[in-house]
Amino acid sequence: LIETTIDSADGYEQAASTAPDEQLAQLFRRFASERRSVVADLRSHVVRLGGTPEDDGSLLAGAHRMFLN
Repeated sequence: LIETTIDSADGYEQAASTAPDEQLAQLFRRFASERRSVVADLRSHVVRLGGTPEDDGSLLAGAHRMFLN
């Protein structure tokens, strides 16, 4: 879940950087920020339960973003 949420945040950040208008870019940045907040919450729960949280998004999502570029 953490990995997928990181992928989502990264995707929104990339969308913001290529958005054709500033309002849309700001919306994407807000979505990315919300996802980063969720990631932080999930990580704290994993640590509290004694686990080791994910640090990065998936390799497949990163490759997909590179392909789109």
